[in-house]
Amino acid sequence: MNSFLSCEYSLDILPVIVAFVRSCASVCGASELELSSFELAAEETAAHVIENFPEPTPNDRFSISCRDCDNGVEFNFEDRGVPMNPEIILQYDLTDIDEYPDKLRFLLVKNVCDRLEFRNLSNEGWSILFFKTIKNFRKLPAVLLSASCAPAKKEKIEVVRGTKEDIPALISLTYYTFRYTHYHEYYTPEGFATMMDNPYHVFDLVKTKSGRVVGYQDYAIDPHVSTEICHYGTVMTHPDYRNSTALLRLTKKLAEHLDNPPHPNVRFWLLLLVTTHTGSQRFAEAFNCSTCGIQLSHDIVIQYTGEIKSAGQRETLLISWHWLTKYHGGTVSLYSVPEHADIIRQIFSSQHLDTKITVAKFIPAPEFRATEKYDEYNKYLTITIETFSSDEEVFSLFLRRKKEKAIGAGTKTVYARIPAWMPLPEYISTCMKANGFFFTGIEPRSSSEFYLLYCCLCAQDFDFEKIRLCDQRSKKLLNYARNEYIKVN
Repeated sequence: MNSFLSCEYSLDILPVIVAFVRSCASVCGASELELSSFELAAEETAAHVIENFPEPTPNDRFSISCRDCDNGVEFNFEDRGVPMNPEIILQYDLTDIDEYPDKLRFLLVKNVCDRLEFRNLSNEGWSILFFKTIKNFRKLPAVLLSASCAPAKKEKIEVVRGTKEDIPALISLTYYTFRYTHYHEYYTPEGFATMMDNPYHVFDLVKTKSGRVVGYQDYAIDPHVSTEICHYGTVMTHPDYRNSTALLRLTKKLAEHLDNPPHPNVRFWLLLLVTTHTGSQRFAEAFNCSTCGIQLSHDIVIQYTGEIKSAGQRETLLISWHWLTKYHGGTVSLYSVPEHADIIRQIFSSQHLDTKITVAKFIPAPEFRATEKYDEYNKYLTITIETFSSDEEVFSLFLRRKKEKAIGAGTKTVYARIPAWMPLPEYISTCMKANGFFFTGIEPRSSSEFYLLYCCLCAQDFDFEKIRLCDQRSKKLLNYARNEYIKVN
């Protein structure tokens, strides 16, 4: 049987939580001695969850669930607070108790229970479970009940190269910046370890004199995809250090690598910028980055800490790039839908590149082919076209069915990527518009291969006015995309 309690982040409700745990254990046959152990475990665990959650709002809740199993009762506390390092917390060495004040708390829980577990649920936070056997156990019937951080003292800081020893600190910093709304790999040791296993993945860390990580940036080349692109991953600073020189120091470090990236084949840097975080846009603009594409309604609403306010709708990303100086003045060739040729030329000219829109006869493939990739967490579908056939109806029917299926499944956005390194059929524009897809820019696959980007907002209520942009070139591309959107709606 399962029981459930929904709680506010307030120490005032500790008696309610303790009473809930006691009641569940009592109906399963726990003695007074066993009940006292359950009560102690409940109070210490709940106090940790409540105190570890910075600045809760009146609407914030955490849940406690209970189930009977293995002749005992297991309680599961949802913990969406500051990430911990379980290996340290569960050590019996108390010499570092001042640094890890929760260590004593959980050692008490461990001593009165038969099992204590900390489960990392990626960007869903953590789960704290404790289990205790009951000597005279009886089956539990179903029950359903409903029911701030001090700023850091500033220290001297420096930029150093990150290693795997810094992973716990990086997870904590991600939490302090995004709570649990960032990409899942940034909340698990395995996610960071995988990134660091790539010899071309660099982490620049801002550390205080005492060793605390208060900011970082990372960038990487994926040799399995293209060594011509250096992907700039993330830049973040702890809210307490947003008015310090942390971001400036990261900026200086990036400037050192801008024309000297981690791989000799790199021709340009590629960045994905969250439009709500206008600071990252200004950061990119300082390095002469420009927007080449827009991914509208890409992410769920991201929750920031500090003074950054959410847009109140799904996040939009800018695809931004910076070509190395030695490649300025070059010429790129691609095929395009004629009506978008002018805006495409402007996209490349912003990086001092000439554009040759190639004209060639379309040679149809034997069949139409496309691949799909669905992001369950952010509710978007990406369709990548591989080949076009001569049959216009096949392509149009494909788009129509994908759109209808997406809307029926609750998918918010569908992106379509058209390969612009091969001759294209004339019917692309007609089919795209007929099925609610509109042009939003380009996305590079290499220095000579580019996708034309199209977007379908799947009948969602999306407000272009809520998108925050800093530079005129991005605003111009957004206005272009908005006009294209109006044409198909």
